[in-house]
Parts: sequence; structure tokens; C-alpha cells
Amino acid sequence: MVVRAAVVRALGIAMEIVRLVPPGRFPTVIHEPGDWYGVIGRRADCHLQSFSLNEAWWRIVCSPAAKALLLEDLPALERVRQRLHWRAAGLDLAASGRAASLALMEFRRDDSFAASGAYLRAAAALGEHCAGLDQAQRETQFLIEEGPWVRRLDYDDSTALAGFARRPSFLRRLIANALTEAPEKIDLLIVTVTSPQDLLTAMIAVLLLKQRHPDLHACLADHGWENFSLTPHVEQLRRRGALDSVFDTILVSKDERDRLLPALIERIAAGERPRGYLRASEFASIPAPARSAPAPAPRLPTFTSEPILWMRLSSRRCYWSRCAFCTQNSKYDDPRAPSRSEIDNALDRVAVNLAAGYRQVIFSDEAVSPAFLRQLCEAVIARGMSFRWACRCKLELAFTPDLFRLMRRAGCYEVLYGLETISPRMQQRMDKYVEGLDRERIASIFAAASDAGLGLFVNLIGGFPGDTREELRSSVDFLIGVFRHADHATYVVNQFALFPDTPIAAAPERFGVALRPSAADMPARYSYTLIGEGAEETQLAHALVPAMRRRLDSELGWALLGSGSGGDAARILYFETGHGALLKARPQNPLANPLTWAERDLAGAVA
Repeated sequence: MVVRAAVVRALGIAMEIVRLVPPGRFPTVIHEPGDWYGVIGRRADCHLQSFSLNEAWWRIVCSPAAKALLLEDLPALERVRQRLHWRAAGLDLAASGRAASLALMEFRRDDSFAASGAYLRAAAALGEHCAGLDQAQRETQFLIEEGPWVRRLDYDDSTALAGFARRPSFLRRLIANALTEAPEKIDLLIVTVTSPQDLLTAMIAVLLLKQRHPDLHACLADHGWENFSLTPHVEQLRRRGALDSVFDTILVSKDERDRLLPALIERIAAGERPRGYLRASEFASIPAPARSAPAPAPRLPTFTSEPILWMRLSSRRCYWSRCAFCTQNSKYDDPRAPSRSEIDNALDRVAVNLAAGYRQVIFSDEAVSPAFLRQLCEAVIARGMSFRWACRCKLELAFTPDLFRLMRRAGCYEVLYGLETISPRMQQRMDKYVEGLDRERIASIFAAASDAGLGLFVNLIGGFPGDTREELRSSVDFLIGVFRHADHATYVVNQFALFPDTPIAAAPERFGVALRPSAADMPARYSYTLIGEGAEETQLAHALVPAMRRRLDSELGWALLGSGSGGDAARILYFETGHGALLKARPQNPLANPLTWAERDLAGAVA
């Protein structure tokens, strides 16, 4: 890299920089990269582009080529045996691959989201092909909501991931095939990952690309999204040395990314070879980033009829910042709550993206306060901006019909609420309790949102330490009651998971939990044992969660989609991907409320 960088600078050749999105969850949204993308993109000595290996990978998976790659390394006789086995199991991967490939094309057509029949047929084709691939081989599961999941691989152990990344595998062949679409020249590869599954596929991609480009510098620039982050494990990972045997550099802090990436480019262009885990404090001098005009997020291909931008309003932590189970705040260094001063900057970024063709935005901040929301809506209206958006909130008494009407006027189409439980006792244990926010008030808030034309997405948690089956059932009963006549209403019932960097992980004994020791160096969640009074009942509540999910699906009509892979895929796509945003934002959402569908029409649509 030293020779290459010196030649690049001496001859005035632009450094070829590629931002890579590795294979992972089914691609339906485009993540805003950060301010660094505009800063580097405006440099005359850099040529910056983004490449969604994820989209290319899903096109390979959802095609007859997946079958050919599955057979590729087998001896001739074993290929014959494998085909006979598939035939006996009723698997036709070539046919299902063709159907899935057509489904991907359908997802890019607006009219596919206008009628339930077309959409459900496409979803079924995708789900059935993924299920067929899962059945045809034992190595990898193909999960719409998570991406590829290698069976029997310890995703909590960086050495295990690095070892698998270097071995021949079906997953590696699929990634190698998708990489044929990668840019021909790469000097610096900037990688972002959002899950342990992404991390593995990114490692495979980096190793394959380094075979083609021995001087390539690979930087893992972002490793935090939702409940996933490597930040709590950096010291263990540094000692183990597995991740930095693949990536040349790894940025430790998400908040330092916008400053560190331009500084890293300066070092590489000067002929240096930075290595290891980087913090801003390790650089001799990094100037504060100059305030510059925001750049639009690159229009990466997705399987949607229009681009959906995923972005934050604030780089600060959640204003509540107390929930006992929440790990999302730990990714951000700034402990302050979001403020009015950040709204103008956020809307400047939105405006640039609107000019680039985006019309739909998901604000991914953990919880936007009612006061901040009101100020945001007033600013959107004052600017005359027209776009559709969704946000996440914590339930508060300040959510009034007037505020919901203002949000709708400003373009909001959905609010995600972390209800978690309807039990005041459990709300107090979770540190989410608000005086006066009882069952009746919450029901009235949900009704007011629906009356204003807003969709709802509600999270529940079952099996939190101290939970009981009765309280879990009561929460599910409540949700059935308020959602039965609501349009655009979706939900999830999560089984409690103990994440790193949470209040409960910091003081487990206070919650009746004992952490189990682990030799893994990057656990996404901790194993634990419930102790003390009520432990057995909480275990039973935790085990009850799948049955409660089925009950919600049944009582609210989603079981009409069917219990097979096709019905499961439709629910996942609508509930857990950007497809739900496209459908809920439509004036006429064909999936608004399955209880209003005529069963015979649905049966004809999915036949």
C-alpha cells in the first residue's frame, strides 16, 4: 500500500475508495452513511463510490445460479446423489430460483404494493425459495429478517468467525459470485456492518477482495446498529487479534467516524500503513470537521419500488436513557439529550436527500420526545417540505390528538412505540413507568394516533426478570383489543435478551439475574440464570412468548396469510422491513387490516 499510495499522490491519480454494504438482511432501506461521505466525496484526490454487495448477493441467492453453486464443488457422483435427494424431497431449486428472481423484480414495481394478491404472491415466492435452500443443504439458513445464518457457528467468538471466513463454503461461493460486480479497482475499502451475520459476510468479502487487490486497505468503519455493537468488546477483541487479522483498521467509536475516516485517508495517501483499532486520541492531530453542506445518501439498489432513507435526527443518546434492557445508547459517546438546535441540521440533510429523489424517511433515533416531535413538525411545515416519515417514541402523556394531527400534517405515517408491557409493576422494573399512563390512557393514545391516520408499531417483551405469564397474557390481550379495529397496526413480541452495556448487565443481582461466564470475546447477548423468588414463573413466561405471537397473529387476522414459508415471508416483509413503510404510507394500504379482508379473496390471492 505504501508504494501504491506514493504513486497515487505523485501522479495525481485519485484514490479509489469503495464503501461496501456486505450481505445481510433483505435490502429494503438505504442507510445514511454519515458526514464523512460528503467530506471525502468532495476531495479531488479521491474517487468514492458505494457498492451494495448485499443486493448483488440476494440476486444470486434468488436465482437458479444458487443451485449450480451448491453443486459446484461436489464430485460428479455426489452431484447425482444430491439431485436425486432433492427430487425425492420435492425440491426444484431451479424453478423456485426463477420464481424468486421474478419476485425481486416485482418488489421494484409500484403496482405490486397496490394490491394484496400481487404482493403476497411475490412474498410467497421469496419465502418458499429461501425455505427450499435451507432444506437443500445443512450449512447456512437464508433468513429475510437477518440474512445468512451459518448453522452451528459461534457468532459470539471472533476466532470462530475468522476461521470460517477463510474456509471453502457455500456462503463463500455465493459471495465470490456476487463480488464479480464489485468495482475493478479498490485502494481503500470502507465497511459497515449491522449484525454478527454481516460481520462474517464482510470478513469473507474482504478476504476475497484482498486476493484480487493485495494492497487493498480494509477499514471496518461502523459496527453498531440497533442492539448490535462491538464497542463493549473492543479490549477483548484487541487481545484476541482475529478481527484485525482481516481488517487493517477498525474504528472504535461511532461518534469519531466522521473525523477519523478523512484522517485515515491522509495517512494512507502519505504512504503510511495504519493498523489495528483506532481512536481519535491515537492520532497526533485531527482538526475538528469543518461545517460543510450535507451530501445525499447514495442511491443503492434495493428491492423496493422507491428508495427509503434510514437516518437519525440526532447523534446524541435517547432523552429517556434509562430502560433497564436497552443497549442502543451505548453506541454513542454524547450523553446529552437531543435538542432543538439539531433539527435544522437534520432537515438540511433531509432536504438534500429529497433533491436526490428520496421521498420516504425512517427516523431511527431510539425515542423522539413529544416536545422534540412538535418542534420537528413545525419546522417541516414552516419549510414547506413534503415527504413521508416514521419515527420511534416512548409513550408519554404529552402524546395528544393535537400532536398526532400535527405529525400527520407534517408527513408522518407511522409511530413505533416501545410499550413492552401493560403491567405497571413490570414497567417499574424496566424503568419505563410514567405516573398516570395507565391502560386506559395508553389505549386512548393509540386510538388518537389511528384517528389521525397514523400507523402504529408496538413492541412487547416477554420474560423480563420478574415477569409472569398472567402479565404477559394481559399485555397481549390489551394489544388485541386496541389493534382489532386499527388500520396499519403491527407489532412484535420479543423474548427478553440480556444485552451488553445495559443497566441490567451492570447490576444483574438487582434484577434477580446471575450472568453465566463465557469464553467468547464478542457476545451479542449474555447467557444468564434467573435466581430468587419468581424465577420459575419468569422462565415460564419467557417460554410462553412463541404462543403469544401465534395468538396475536390469530386474533388480529395475520394467520390468514398461512403458516408456511410463504405466509411467514409476507409477515416478515410487512412487519420487519421497509416494505411495511411503503405499504403503510400508501393512501390505500392493501394490507391495512386483515380482519377486514374477505377470506375467499385472500385465498384467491395466494393460490
